[in-house]
Amino acid sequence: MWLTRYSILEQHGIDVKVDLPFVGENLQDQTTGAGAYSSNTNFSGTADYVGYFNVADIFGNGTYDLNCTVRDSLLQYATSVVEASGGIIDQKVMEKLFMIHYDLIFKDQIPISEILISPGEDQMAFSYWGLLPFSRGSVHIQSNDSTIPAAINPNYFQLDYDLKQQIGTAKAVRKLAGSEALCDIVTGELSPGLQSVPLNASDEVWAKAVKEGCEYYAI
Repeated sequence: MWLTRYSILEQHGIDVKVDLPFVGENLQDQTTGAGAYSSNTNFSGTADYVGYFNVADIFGNGTYDLNCTVRDSLLQYATSVVEASGGIIDQKVMEKLFMIHYDLIFKDQIPISEILISPGEDQMAFSYWGLLPFSRGSVHIQSNDSTIPAAINPNYFQLDYDLKQQIGTAKAVRKLAGSEALCDIVTGELSPGLQSVPLNASDEVWAKAVKEGCEYYAI
């Protein structure tokens, strides 16, 4: 009905302006990491291989504790996003969206991470990224001039779940590279490397490596 009314007004040369301050809010952006491993095999002409992991695949026995932590943090998550938007986003709407988000991760257990394995000459590359970030940013037009870039604030790692997810996925990549299926092919870790991130590294060490090695792709 509204679109019809607007069309009639526009046909008569009347400009229609609607105040929608929330346009450009609620931006989600994937944070992408990578690991590289030396190999005793040269691969050529092969396609990349993709794996999808749910929360239990990534966190195993720690899934329940993470479940409880995130569930108890949903109100705070919503409040943080609303405050970051300057109060433009509705608190109740964000709470509802985050509850749906939580259910998808912990109840439906849909994939939360994607891992891309790219075999090549003397090494294998593992790229990975989170599929369901909680953090929210914004993208806004800055000028009527289309050559002026938009103002983009993705708020990477705004909420702690996203960093935990990325750390968990990075650990899963290392575990996958050392698995029985690949142990006869993978001969060593090139990146992040055991000197930077030892086998018994704390989450704080992993967090530093993850943030330093991150690449970003908007969704």
